[in-house]
Amino acid sequence: MKSPATCDESATLKNGQQVRIRAIRPTDKGLVLEMFRSLESESIDTRFFHAKKVWTGDNRRSITETVFAFAVTIELEGDEVMIGGGGYTCLETPCRHAKVAFTVEGDYQGQGMAGLLIRLLTANARGQHPA
Repeated sequence: MKSPATCDESATLKNGQQVRIRAIRPTDKGLVLEMFRSLESESIDTRFFHAKKVWTGDNRRSITETVFAFAVTIELEGDEVMIGGGGYTCLETPCRHAKVAFTVEGDYQGQGMAGLLIRLLTANARGQHPA
């Protein structure tokens, strides 16, 4: 089982788009902010369960400094662009319950990205926190 820190895989979405799934890093704050800015308000409401207009430094830190989080990126004109991500946070120690969150940029919804992420997160959680 790969640890989140060493995860770096390629995958193909249902539409044939090649993506990279990798561990999210503290240096990804800019990518996270750019993805947030590109989200439609409905996607933001679904992710956060309320309207959110501002993405604070605390929000970016909570995403990029979570131990179990993955970014889904594509290369666009030579730049890495984040189009989705997912992660979980343990609610107790030992980790028997966790909260899980996903965000997928609107143009890529319905392409199987959340399914890829949930399988990766589940396998990782089982490897890191066996029952």
